[in-house]
Amino acid sequence: MEAIAQLQEGIAFDKVAQSFSEDKAKAGGSLGWMVRASMVGPFQDAAFSLTPSTVGAPTYTNPPVKTKHGYHVIMAPAGGACGRCNPARIMLSVGDPPAYYGSSQNMDSLKLEQLVQALDTIYDSTASAEQRRLANSLCESVKESNEAPLWGHYLASKRNAKPDYVRHFGLSLIESSIAYKWNDGSYCDEHRDQLKETVLDLVQNVPPGAA
Repeated sequence: MEAIAQLQEGIAFDKVAQSFSEDKAKAGGSLGWMVRASMVGPFQDAAFSLTPSTVGAPTYTNPPVKTKHGYHVIMAPAGGACGRCNPARIMLSVGDPPAYYGSSQNMDSLKLEQLVQALDTIYDSTASAEQRRLANSLCESVKESNEAPLWGHYLASKRNAKPDYVRHFGLSLIESSIAYKWNDGSYCDEHRDQLKETVLDLVQNVPPGAA
């Protein structure tokens, strides 16, 4: 694989990214600061498991990491801390962009439609007990998904003009990812400030009474 070969020859990661990456991050490969639960599982696991790079000794995934969005050579720059990382990557196979809060492009439209229909069923007074049971089962399975925060932010956003109960459910999907981290001693004040900003953003986009 030519991209890996050039990295092994000592060519700078950003230069290789500019030559080979097939996505919007090709200008150096940097994705900016990211937190846990803001990336798809395999990408997140690799990004947080890499030893931070040092001057002249970059650390990157070899072989590339496969996700549903493509194949990625991920590098871990120095400086990641407090549950955050600032990965750079080279995408070698085009797909959707990496998952992060609020990006509806990363969602399966059919699954999203099924989820909204399930919520409609739960709040439909004419639905049968069996229909509601199946709808609740689907909603519970979504809560266990690694993509729950992504779906939650999308459903809660005012921009999507969803009914209040749909947006309320969206808030519940990200609630646990905030609540259990808030009192975690491994998270510093800076990270808590990031969580506050996320909450404030959602509050501004969700009508009163929806939470």
